[in-house]
Amino acid sequence: MSEDYSKTKEFARKYKKELIPMLKEMGFNASIRTTNRYYYRYGAIDIVITKVPSNFVVWGQDSDSSVSYRGYSQTEQATKLLKTIESRVEHLTSKIDLDARVNLSYDRKLEY
Repeated sequence: MSEDYSKTKEFARKYKKELIPMLKEMGFNASIRTTNRYYYRYGAIDIVITKVPSNFVVWGQDSDSSVSYRGYSQTEQATKLLKTIESRVEHLTSKIDLDARVNLSYDRKLEY
Protein backbone atom coordinates (compact mmCIF):
# COMPACT_ATOMS: atom_id res chain seq x y z
CA MET A 1 0.00 0.00 0.00
CA SER A 2 1.46 3.32 -1.02
CA GLU A 3 2.01 6.19 1.36
CA ASP A 4 -0.37 8.36 -0.69
CA TYR A 5 -3.18 5.83 -0.37
CA SER A 6 -2.51 5.59 3.38
CA LYS A 7 -2.99 9.35 3.52
CA THR A 8 -6.35 8.95 1.76
CA LYS A 9 -7.44 6.22 4.18
CA GLU A 10 -6.48 8.32 7.18
CA PHE A 11 -8.39 11.32 5.79
CA ALA A 12 -11.50 9.18 5.18
CA ARG A 13 -11.32 7.79 8.71
CA LYS A 14 -11.17 11.29 10.22
CA TYR A 15 -13.85 12.68 7.91
CA LYS A 16 -16.16 9.80 8.76
CA LYS A 17 -15.98 10.80 12.43
CA GLU A 18 -17.04 14.32 11.44
CA LEU A 19 -19.71 13.55 8.84
CA ILE A 20 -21.62 10.56 10.25
CA PRO A 21 -22.67 12.20 13.57
CA MET A 22 -23.90 15.31 11.73
CA LEU A 23 -25.91 13.25 9.26
CA LYS A 24 -27.37 10.95 11.93
CA GLU A 25 -28.52 13.99 13.91
CA MET A 26 -30.59 15.02 10.89
CA GLY A 27 -31.92 11.51 10.16
CA PHE A 28 -29.44 10.49 7.47
CA ASN A 29 -26.78 7.81 7.41
CA ALA A 30 -23.80 7.32 5.12
CA SER A 31 -21.15 4.81 4.23
CA ILE A 32 -17.62 6.02 3.58
CA ARG A 33 -15.01 3.73 2.11
CA THR A 34 -11.78 4.03 0.20
CA THR A 35 -10.54 2.10 -2.78
CA ASN A 36 -7.11 1.85 -4.33
CA ARG A 37 -8.45 0.85 -7.75
CA TYR A 38 -8.07 4.24 -9.30
CA TYR A 39 -5.61 5.33 -11.94
CA TYR A 40 -3.96 7.96 -9.80
CA ARG A 41 -1.89 7.07 -6.77
CA TYR A 42 -4.14 8.54 -4.07
CA GLY A 43 -7.09 6.23 -4.67
CA ALA A 44 -10.72 7.20 -4.29
CA ILE A 45 -13.18 7.94 -1.50
CA ASP A 46 -16.74 6.64 -2.00
CA ILE A 47 -19.48 8.32 0.05
CA VAL A 48 -22.91 6.70 -0.23
CA ILE A 49 -25.98 8.10 1.54
CA THR A 50 -27.68 4.94 2.82
CA LYS A 51 -30.62 6.35 4.79
CA VAL A 52 -32.70 9.50 4.49
CA PRO A 53 -35.51 10.87 6.69
CA SER A 54 -39.07 10.17 5.59
CA ASN A 55 -39.67 13.83 4.68
CA PHE A 56 -36.60 14.00 2.40
CA VAL A 57 -37.39 13.13 -1.22
CA VAL A 58 -34.38 11.91 -3.19
CA TRP A 59 -35.99 10.92 -6.48
CA GLY A 60 -38.64 12.93 -8.32
CA GLN A 61 -40.69 12.11 -11.39
CA ASP A 62 -39.28 13.60 -14.57
CA SER A 63 -41.70 15.75 -16.52
CA ASP A 64 -40.13 14.45 -19.72
CA SER A 65 -39.58 10.74 -19.00
CA SER A 66 -38.07 10.14 -22.44
CA VAL A 67 -34.89 11.87 -21.26
CA SER A 68 -34.32 9.52 -18.33
CA TYR A 69 -34.39 5.74 -18.62
CA ARG A 70 -36.23 5.25 -15.33
CA GLY A 71 -38.32 8.38 -15.50
CA TYR A 72 -36.87 9.64 -12.22
CA SER A 73 -34.15 12.12 -11.40
CA GLN A 74 -32.64 13.55 -8.25
CA THR A 75 -34.57 16.36 -6.64
CA GLU A 76 -32.96 19.74 -6.16
CA GLN A 77 -32.84 19.09 -2.41
CA ALA A 78 -30.96 15.79 -2.91
CA THR A 79 -28.49 17.34 -5.34
CA LYS A 80 -27.86 20.22 -2.93
CA LEU A 81 -26.95 17.79 -0.12
CA LEU A 82 -24.41 16.00 -2.32
CA LYS A 83 -22.87 19.29 -3.47
CA THR A 84 -22.58 20.49 0.13
CA ILE A 85 -20.76 17.33 1.17
CA GLU A 86 -18.56 17.50 -1.92
CA SER A 87 -17.55 21.11 -1.28
CA ARG A 88 -16.68 20.28 2.34
CA VAL A 89 -14.52 17.33 1.26
CA GLU A 90 -12.77 19.44 -1.38
CA HIS A 91 -12.08 22.16 1.17
CA LEU A 92 -10.57 19.70 3.65
CA THR A 93 -8.52 17.82 1.05
CA SER A 94 -7.07 21.06 -0.30
CA LYS A 95 -5.82 21.92 3.19
CA ILE A 96 -3.75 18.73 3.42
CA ASP A 97 -2.78 18.61 -0.26
CA LEU A 98 -4.66 15.39 -1.01
CA ASP A 99 -5.66 14.63 -4.59
CA ALA A 100 -8.09 11.77 -4.05
CA ARG A 101 -11.11 11.24 -6.27
CA VAL A 102 -14.44 11.60 -4.40
CA ASN A 103 -17.55 9.72 -5.53
CA LEU A 104 -20.87 10.80 -3.99
CA SER A 105 -24.14 9.00 -4.49
CA TYR A 106 -27.35 7.75 -2.91
CA ASP A 107 -27.87 4.09 -2.18
CA ARG A 108 -29.80 2.26 -4.89
CA LYS A 109 -32.10 0.76 -2.25
CA LEU A 110 -33.61 4.13 -1.34
CA GLU A 111 -37.27 4.33 -2.36
CA TYR A 112 -38.49 6.44 -5.25
